[in-house]
Amino acid sequence: LLRVVTGDEAGEAFGLDRPVGEEVAGGVFDASSSSPSGLAFSNGNKTVTSTSGSNTLALLGVGFTSGVHSFAFRIDDDKEGDECSCVGVAIKPVTSFSYDSPSCRMIRGSNGQLYG
Repeated sequence: LLRVVTGDEAGEAFGLDRPVGEEVAGGVFDASSSSPSGLAFSNGNKTVTSTSGSNTLALLGVGFTSGVHSFAFRIDDDKEGDECSCVGVAIKPVTSFSYDSPSCRMIRGSNGQLYG
């Protein structure tokens, strides 16, 4: 279960005493460009849950061509012994929905391993 948190909610989620930033239009998961199966979107597409044991990729519906940007993600639930959660960036369109896709750069949450 992965959830996008922004602004004050991100600050509270990560124990920060100041606002993190402004909400970005489109800063929710985009079901149409994410993996075609194996994901369940909820909470206005701010929450995504993997329903499959195979590789899935949930992409945000916002992009940038230049500048420095940051997003806060919170993993609310993960299975012990299942160290598969990665976060990162992608260049659309994504044609391979795997953590090692050539159009993605990912970091694994459990050990910091970089992919892409």
